[in-house]
Amino acid sequence: MNIIFFGTSDFAVPSLRALSKSAHKISCVITRPDKKGGRGMQLLSSPVKVAAYELGLEILQPENLLSQDIVALLKKKRADLFVVIAYGEILRKEILEIPKKYCINLHASLLPKYRGAAPCNWAVINAEPQTGVTVIKLNEKVDAGDIITSQTISISRENTSLDVYRELSIVGAETLAATVGLVSSGREVFTKQNERLATYAPKLKKEDGLINWNNPAQKIQCLIRGTQPWPGAYTCLPAGQAGIDGKLLKIYKAEAGGEKSGYSPGEIIDVSREYFTIACANSALRVLEVQAEGKNRMAAMEFLKGAHLEIKQRLG
Repeated sequence: MNIIFFGTSDFAVPSLRALSKSAHKISCVITRPDKKGGRGMQLLSSPVKVAAYELGLEILQPENLLSQDIVALLKKKRADLFVVIAYGEILRKEILEIPKKYCINLHASLLPKYRGAAPCNWAVINAEPQTGVTVIKLNEKVDAGDIITSQTISISRENTSLDVYRELSIVGAETLAATVGLVSSGREVFTKQNERLATYAPKLKKEDGLINWNNPAQKIQCLIRGTQPWPGAYTCLPAGQAGIDGKLLKIYKAEAGGEKSGYSPGEIIDVSREYFTIACANSALRVLEVQAEGKNRMAAMEFLKGAHLEIKQRLG
């Protein structure tokens, strides 16, 4: 089959590489325009653009996907199938109707659960025991198309959302390649999504990372794992102490468990050489890895050398 590939983020790269090794032809790659970033605010290429360049594929970066020139060019390619993965823009009807067959999309959840921009994050934040990938036939509604294939993975209590994201990108590439084979041979089967089971995973906001110490320790631990790499789970250090006075503290690694009797949520229960423990709603949270405002990420042991936290001090 002749395929046009739409993708931007690193999640799509394994799938692009897998398709490039298949019997199918990728006639061009559509990715988002370069953006300024980094310390020097230089123009940065998307991960998909970098991979496509390495593979020797034609690359297009339209500012407006619906411009007459782009629509005409896409039609001229006479593609059998459009493959869309983490492209960053919703494809409108005029684009969806161009390929001879249809458009398919690889989504990082078990649809209809977690439609939207941040499915890996919310699956971890909500303590889901498993998630997966789903390949759907695209329609004009976000992540609501008919399901063609899916694949499930487990989420361990140690997995961060970044771990899940990376694993799903690999599993997704395998699932996508198998799905394209089904489409090519005409053996695909479509299953409509059950709208009553649909849940949503909106893009994370900065405030989503704020820790509420009145929550159970297990829920806070899931927030810590699920908000990586951004915005991160954060709290405020105790006020009135030199060097740390009210500054933000991001927590990257913690363990739930232990007694909190006699302490209010947010209060420091214990300070050892290697960690410190904070009271939560039902138990305690042992903090193992942090990043103080203006500092690098470090083990709690290193942080405590300069922070001098005391028992009964309150965070938040």
